[in-house]
Amino acid sequence: MPFNGPIIIAAAGIGSRLGQGRPKALLNIGGRTVIERLLTGCLKDEKDIRIVVGFQEQDLIDHVKEIRRDVIYVRNPDYRDGSTRRSFALAAQAVKQPLIMMDGDLLVAADSWRAFADRAAKVSAQGASSAERSLIGVTPVNSTDAVFVRTSGEGAEMKVEGFTRKEPQKYEWASIACLDSSAFTANTNYVFECLEPYLPLPAFSLNIAEIDTPADLAAAQEWLKKNGG
Repeated sequence: MPFNGPIIIAAAGIGSRLGQGRPKALLNIGGRTVIERLLTGCLKDEKDIRIVVGFQEQDLIDHVKEIRRDVIYVRNPDYRDGSTRRSFALAAQAVKQPLIMMDGDLLVAADSWRAFADRAAKVSAQGASSAERSLIGVTPVNSTDAVFVRTSGEGAEMKVEGFTRKEPQKYEWASIACLDSSAFTANTNYVFECLEPYLPLPAFSLNIAEIDTPADLAAAQEWLKKNGG
């Protein structure tokens, strides 16, 4: 079953750390772009998809229209400030129900996504507060510029206890979460910083590859080989 709310994809940034001169969502990996892999893979059954665009926005919009015609686009004219939180805040401002947010530079295994979305649907429907309606995606550390996640518990009992860039941990922030739209109102650059006042929060381990640097791109190509790319 599709998630019962919007899926917001942040794809407005320049991707300066990768240095390709193109939005990371338009990177061609194994014959298909990252955004195509998302839309035709893990998100193919989702009904409400909204993409935040900025850098080379028309190129991205034209490409996505070749894949799906029902996507909603949200412009972020301030994309050069590097704030992913700003992108999500723009897309979430008219949303009243919980949503799933994700970065547009991810490869996500379809079965992993389905398990996450199913649990997110249950959490968002049953929680009484913003924190109780949240589910934070984590993944075993696999990127070169990780935001590490301090966790407690395992499996269904796992919780995010904190974020750190300095202390290596087993997991890193997966740049995917189910949240209330109110989570993006804090004046921060990064989404994980918005979450810190609400910790601890339920966590879910996802099978993903995130592409921020040239080394991440090489690792993502290997990830595709292992995950049916």
